[in-house]
Amino acid sequence: SIYAGTRGHLDEIPVGRVRDFEVGLLNYVRDRKPELLTKIREVGDMTGEIEEMMKSAISSFKASFK
Repeated sequence: SIYAGTRGHLDEIPVGRVRDFEVGLLNYVRDRKPELLTKIREVGDMTGEIEEMMKSAISSFKASFK
């Protein structure tokens, strides 16, 4: 969620909904993109590959966030 906030992914989210977005995003990644969490644990650093995976996950979740 820090990544999403510092990269502008939360700019369109109303301040009162940011927490809901963060919780939803984490659940989305756990349920639908577990390979992203595995990669982060294995590598332990922000690589270009991980960043692209994160961008994709955020965009996908954001499209369905209401």
